[in-house]
Amino acid sequence: MDPQSRKFPCKICGSSRLRTFGVVATSLEDLIAKGKEKLGLDKFDAQQAYTIVLEDDGTIVEDEDYFMCLPANTTFMILNASQKWTPVDEEISISSDTKMDDDVGGVGSVDCVDYPESSNNWKVLAKQLRKNLAHIITMSESDLQTLIDVPSTELAKELEESLIRTEAIQDSLQRALDSREEHREAKELLKLYQNAFQNDDSKPAKETDQVDGSDPLTMETSRLNKRIVGVLRQKPSPELSLSNVELQEVLKESEKELQSALNCSIEKVKDLQEDCRKELKKRLSKMESLEQLRKHSTKRRKL
Repeated sequence: MDPQSRKFPCKICGSSRLRTFGVVATSLEDLIAKGKEKLGLDKFDAQQAYTIVLEDDGTIVEDEDYFMCLPANTTFMILNASQKWTPVDEEISISSDTKMDDDVGGVGSVDCVDYPESSNNWKVLAKQLRKNLAHIITMSESDLQTLIDVPSTELAKELEESLIRTEAIQDSLQRALDSREEHREAKELLKLYQNAFQNDDSKPAKETDQVDGSDPLTMETSRLNKRIVGVLRQKPSPELSLSNVELQEVLKESEKELQSALNCSIEKVKDLQEDCRKELKKRLSKMESLEQLRKHSTKRRKL
């Protein structure tokens, strides 16, 4: 189907989620244009760049084919360069002074909540699963563990599922967590195997990757929060521990800022970002495949 021939009904909101509008878009460019118009963003700097993300999990949507594979009535969020996605947390109230329209002018409450800490609220995570179980793929290891640790009876209420099905979902969460750990162990074993055959003349500096003696957690040149920096420093194959949103944050960071935050060589930074890029691409591919299967299954039921 010609992308321009598809009329895609969807919803668009700003970073505050104070207003949501229904639109019909034929492309990402068309969605951005209509989102800017509905939210009043077209009244400001015409040169301002905007990004489209999925409202429920913050996945950046920049590929036209991926956009066209998403189901009708998907809710998108439009962000400018100074804004970032944060999860919905119904228990966090927005005070009157932060209710200014951050969809207009690029200011407001978008940065009032640091999303990794908020994502540890299991009800926020459960809401994502209630919308689409495929979000298991996008979650960080800490998110998966948080949902595994919730009593099944409590999680069942939040998911609006039976106890038996909820226990099956928690089993799936555990398998996903175990799979990442197995993948990590396999990668570490491969690294050990490769190191065993490295030239003995390799420089000691390559082993330590230290560039100075400062503490990366106190560095302020990076926009990454301390939790992400801690994972990148301490976890083997850290890309497996991060959520999709966190992977995207790492990819947004410049090489020099990331090198300064992690106190390592530029070569290690490049390898790290490449691993994050591959992991994110793999997860998005899985999400797309599951969505295609879901749509196919829905069509068969209708027939």
